[in-house]
Amino acid sequence: MIGDSLSVQGPFHLNVWGGRNPGRAVELSRHRFGAAPTLRQHAKAEDAIAAARAPGGVAICALEPDTAWWGRLLARPELKIAGALPDDARARPQAFLVTREGSGPTGEDRTFWVTDSGWSDTKIVEAMGEAGLIADPLAAAGGLKLFALAGYVQAEDGRLTNAPGRLTGVIGAAPIF
Repeated sequence: MIGDSLSVQGPFHLNVWGGRNPGRAVELSRHRFGAAPTLRQHAKAEDAIAAARAPGGVAICALEPDTAWWGRLLARPELKIAGALPDDARARPQAFLVTREGSGPTGEDRTFWVTDSGWSDTKIVEAMGEAGLIADPLAAAGGLKLFALAGYVQAEDGRLTNAPGRLTGVIGAAPIF
């Protein structure tokens, strides 16, 4: 769906940062987009994300336990997570697709939310549940925590008003296939 949307807008290019397993990130990218799009591997997540800011740019960045590249998306509202790879309900994301074009609601989505809260994951999940959101911890690094929220949650959603942490925000959403 995202690949079709991107191809309608014109040629696009993949910029992949694979962390410790670059081959896996390339495999996930090719599985999602096929062999046709140009693919460039990057040594740093920041470089792949910078390339996604260019017209037709798409970044595929691995979800690694020791880097919070995803937290930087809070400061780059023009970029959003628009896909999780793999993108099925059974598998936890191993990489994220970052583009200038976010995804819209599909009816079967998950939203990615970041916080700098020092609370335990369990306490954050409980607080989000009290607000009416189902949260699942995905990663923590550099003082930030990344959660998947069930459904399509917009950044302005009132349920996030009292979310734990001083620095928090939605960094994108992705359909589940």
